[in-house]
Amino acid sequence: MRLRAPRRHQGLPLAAQEVTSMIDVTFLLLVYFMVTSVIAVREDRLRAALEAAGTPEAGDRRDFQEQVVEATVEDERPVYRLGGLVLADRGALAERLGQLPTSLGLVVRVDDRVTTGFAVAALQVARDAGFEEIRYEPAR
Repeated sequence: MRLRAPRRHQGLPLAAQEVTSMIDVTFLLLVYFMVTSVIAVREDRLRAALEAAGTPEAGDRRDFQEQVVEATVEDERPVYRLGGLVLADRGALAERLGQLPTSLGLVVRVDDRVTTGFAVAALQVARDAGFEEIRYEPAR
């Protein structure tokens, strides 16, 4: 008795047999890239935040004054300084930050002697007050 392996695709050339699986893989890759791609507005179509120098809308760099919250230690206790104001707790800081314009952003400058929780509280209060651009700086 002679046993031979059956040939399923005897009449088809070798290239024609593999095309079906290649098409499947191609469509799966196409679907994968379509699903995982990010659809966003191109950056060149976004309006610039600052206009060109010399236009009436553009201000001088010297006119800009940073809004700075300093987390520091005074009299052996941590405090927040906002301009000339000394604020002892998170609630007072939240009240003052709510009065500031949020479009200019905020700088949180932290002293080395302040605990991490106290510094993070300043960042969270700023985020809760509506600031989207918050910059963290260690004290100089």
